[in-house]
Amino acid sequence: MYYFREILVITSFICPVQVAGLSFLFQSGLGDGSHFTTSATVAEALVRKGHDVTYLISNACEFRTRSPRWGPLFKYEIFKHSYPPEQALDTMKSYVQCSVDEGIMAGVLKHASGMITVGAIDCDDLFSDTELIQRLKDAKFDAFVADVVWPCGSLVGERLNVTQVLVIPSGYIAMLAAIYGSPVNPAYNIALVDNIPSLPMTFLQRVKNFIMHHVQLIAFVKVYDSAYQEVMKKHNISPEKTVNQISSEADLFLFNMDFSAENALPLTPNIVTVGGLTTKPAKALPAELEEFVAGSGEQGVAVFSLGTYVNRTNERVARNIFNGLAGLPCRVVWKFDNQDNIPVPPNVKIMDWLPLNDLLGHNKTKVFIYQGGNNGFYEALYHGVPMVVLPVLGDQGQVAARVVHQGIGKTLDLREMSSDELRDAVLEVLTNDRFQKNIDRLSAIYRDKPMHPLDKAAYWIEHVAKFGGKSYRPPSLDVGCLQSSLLDVYSFLAVIILFVLIILYKFFMFLIKCLCNRSKTHKRGKWNKMQSLFNCFWAS
Repeated sequence: MYYFREILVITSFICPVQVAGLSFLFQSGLGDGSHFTTSATVAEALVRKGHDVTYLISNACEFRTRSPRWGPLFKYEIFKHSYPPEQALDTMKSYVQCSVDEGIMAGVLKHASGMITVGAIDCDDLFSDTELIQRLKDAKFDAFVADVVWPCGSLVGERLNVTQVLVIPSGYIAMLAAIYGSPVNPAYNIALVDNIPSLPMTFLQRVKNFIMHHVQLIAFVKVYDSAYQEVMKKHNISPEKTVNQISSEADLFLFNMDFSAENALPLTPNIVTVGGLTTKPAKALPAELEEFVAGSGEQGVAVFSLGTYVNRTNERVARNIFNGLAGLPCRVVWKFDNQDNIPVPPNVKIMDWLPLNDLLGHNKTKVFIYQGGNNGFYEALYHGVPMVVLPVLGDQGQVAARVVHQGIGKTLDLREMSSDELRDAVLEVLTNDRFQKNIDRLSAIYRDKPMHPLDKAAYWIEHVAKFGGKSYRPPSLDVGCLQSSLLDVYSFLAVIILFVLIILYKFFMFLIKCLCNRSKTHKRGKWNKMQSLFNCFWAS
């Protein structure tokens, strides 16, 4: 296993279709969670094509180097936190758990500011390791691929002065598209609002969407620019710019989205859609799990997961879930930490980890109950499994709204739902054929493409590593807000129109007064007549 990467490199010289090996630096936050899995899957595709990948992670995630899957694939550079590494992931876990126990908004209000502050501290720790930064410079990577979740990645790319690719695992986010130069119109580009699933929007929805888009954009830019400005000044990382300006200068942006399941919208050439990076054919399940799944009979299995960080809920919610699952005719496989020792129904199997893709691809799986993560959505779409979504945080409410709009599942409030509501929602998805028919149709559309999203992402990363991304940079990034919105042009035209209207008004008033005074001016002499005309014009 540990010789796997070396074998791949040797193979790259044998296979004539491979390009010369390139060297890539990857970073995905600190190196934890589903964001790491997404970007590491892309990195794995590049390694399989004969390229060399180095991963930049923190010492809180040093376990990645010992992972049977990821350890042998990559080289690693590790930076150290200025505080105990075991505390590094606590802020994120607290945010997620608060969102589960108290609601999405409570999680944002109580923990978002702290997460941003800790992110800036971690960034300072990274750049304070001057030996590490020098090693990264000396490596002369062909490109740097970073996850947008941590803005420090953009600063690393700026310091290394290397071609940069940003990965957006959460799919389309309007405020990020706007920052990256893509046109965003709140009339049809939906912001992070969980109850606007489709187009066209009503008047009130457009009002809400307009306000939310601009509030989110302004808040995002102001908060992150302010948080990272001190780090940029301290380490002399283009202090004349802001962190969002640096992010917008990346050569390429990979959005984990696909129009087979998204609303159509305009994108600039620097944004490439690669929805479903983690989708793949299912493999055989472990023997014990296969026995449980295969023994479900015609009723099949429901797969239940609340994501990477949510292994538990408060006791009230957990009891509601157990009672709801107990009333189902199917078996349930649930990723859960039963700390309260609640009695587990006989049709439910509790596990601390799930081979999610393999379960979704099993022919006995009938429904996917989950929190609304983007990777899970595309994996369920790929395998044609309808969903019941229980959104917890971030863009998951938007994913839930998309599921309902497409007719491929139901959504419930995790905190407020009763056991009967959970049971009834799952039963409806299990027994109503329209959910399965709709997702079968969308799955066929999604699968019908010339290139797998992973291969597409690898191709574009190779492309910009060789040629850069200037050809795809939208001109909107090089003009100010006044010019891009054409406010200066509109103002100029308004002045011209106003001037013309004034002239026309003066002219018609002149004619009217001249007609009124015609009889008087007729009796005057030639000189007096000309003088009267002159005075009449200016008096008007």
